[in-house]
Order: sequence, then C-alpha cells, then structure tokens
Amino acid sequence: MSPGQSNPSDGVTNIDPSTWETGYNSIDKFYVSGVTNQKQWTYASGQYTGCSPTAASNIVMWYAKSYPSLNPTNNQRDIVMSLRKKMGTTQTSSGEGLTDFYNIDDGLQSYFRKNGRPNAEVQNGLLPDYDVWKMRIKYKGGHSTLQSYWSQNYFGNHTVTVVGYKEFVRGTFQSNSKYLVVKNNWASDIASDFYVKYGTWNTNIVTWVVNP
Repeated sequence: MSPGQSNPSDGVTNIDPSTWETGYNSIDKFYVSGVTNQKQWTYASGQYTGCSPTAASNIVMWYAKSYPSLNPTNNQRDIVMSLRKKMGTTQTSSGEGLTDFYNIDDGLQSYFRKNGRPNAEVQNGLLPDYDVWKMRIKYKGGHSTLQSYWSQNYFGNHTVTVVGYKEFVRGTFQSNSKYLVVKNNWASDIASDFYVKYGTWNTNIVTWVVNP
C-alpha cells in the first residue's frame, strides 16, 4: 500500500511531495479548503455505496454552503444515496459499486436541478491534460472537481474528489513534477489528502460544475 511511502512507483501517497522533490525553482500550487471527505460505507448485506456518488457528494456539500437546498436533510449520506440512484450505480458480484463514467455528470446535474438549482449545469471532460485540471480547480476562485480513472496503478477503476494541485517548476529544458491533491473515499483510507502524480494515469475524466 503506497500511502505512507515517499515517491511511490504507483504515484499515490499521503506524504507531501516536497519531502522528496529536488532541483525545482518554485512551486505552483492551489488548494480548495473546506471540502468534506465522505467515505464509502456498506449497507444492504455488505454492498458498498460506490466511489462516484460518494465522491460527488463532497462537491454537493461544498455548494450547499451557498445553496442549502442541496442538503435538504442535513445528512451527507442521504446525498450519496440519492446520487447513487441518479447515476445509475449498480453492484458487482463482490458488492462494490459500479457507475458508468458517462452517467456521473448527468446524475450530478440531475441532483442539483431536483434540489433547488433548476439551471445547474455539470459537464464531463475526456482525457484532460494537467493544464486543464489546473484551470478547472481554480474555476471561479476555486472549486473541487471529480477525477475518474481507468486502471490507475493504485486506484484501479475509481473516482476521487480533486481539491488542489501542486507543481514543482524547474528550468526551461527540465520536466516539472506535477501532482493533483485528492480526497479518496475508500473506508480503509484514513488520510485526508492524497497526492497523485501526473503521468501515473493513462485514462481519466474530469467532472465539474459549470453552473451550480
């Protein structure tokens, strides 16, 4: 398990990369404070709630600070269960949640529109590069997004909540080291923030709220 390891080969750790990155001139970083860190839980004979609706509930809670109608019961778990239905999340034979990546934006948008935000718009972006991630995270002063992976070396097929980035900037002919800061929703992971190194995923989707 890579959490707790410096510079792990699978690119995911809860150790700040500044403890091992060297030879850089500056750090370009941005962090969205105050995002919740909901974990998956089991219900109905050991079935998990699923990563996509659980991760998306953190975004709903973020916007609920400004729009309380998005959290009608004052219970984030109720938001997760509603998102499961709207995203069409099903269960695998092992009890894990399974969500079609292309249902994530539609399900999240439907939740917003059904809870007091009728003009809300949520979009998916396919295979965004690092500059796109930086732009989405800093959108309108800072907002969390979702990242969904296929076959990432540590996460596998998974969705997490992205709350920041950290880039170690080097000279003109040197490569920068680039990380996203995410909140993972596995029940077994107790760390608040994880760093995911750019280049350790080959396929991914960004889901972001255009208009809440």
